[in-house]
Amino acid sequence: MARSKKSASTIAPLPERRAAHELGQGSTGISVTLVRSVPSSATAVAVPAFADRLGKVEGVRKAVLDRVGFGGQPGQSLLLDDGVQARVVIGMGAFAEVSTDSVRRAGAAFVRALGGHRKAAFELPSALAIDEAAAVGALAEGLMLAGYRFDAYRS
Repeated sequence: MARSKKSASTIAPLPERRAAHELGQGSTGISVTLVRSVPSSATAVAVPAFADRLGKVEGVRKAVLDRVGFGGQPGQSLLLDDGVQARVVIGMGAFAEVSTDSVRRAGAAFVRALGGHRKAAFELPSALAIDEAAAVGALAEGLMLAGYRFDAYRS
């Protein structure tokens, strides 16, 4: 018996996934868009911080990080909000040890730290030792998974 071959582009999404999304049983409420620069409409911006380069965190003095006990570990975050645009310092671990896992954890920490901010931006450093496409994919996973809420049975 011959099996028919279908290309990946003709296969429809699983009905269970489509139904869950349509019914709002679980959603992220987050959309991820790749852009070349931080949009001016962003009310919160991620500031990546490496554990071995805390003195070089953009726009934040090391004394501030030391005072609050921020060490730059993967997934650690610090919200600095001046009422106009918040900066969220995100720990990425040691610079030479950044992996897709630490990027994923950074994305998740960023979402959890956002609070009421509706438009946010996370600019990945360009000099990371990991593949850029893998880093972007891991970041998107972390952002989406941290924003997921299952509230089908909530009253």
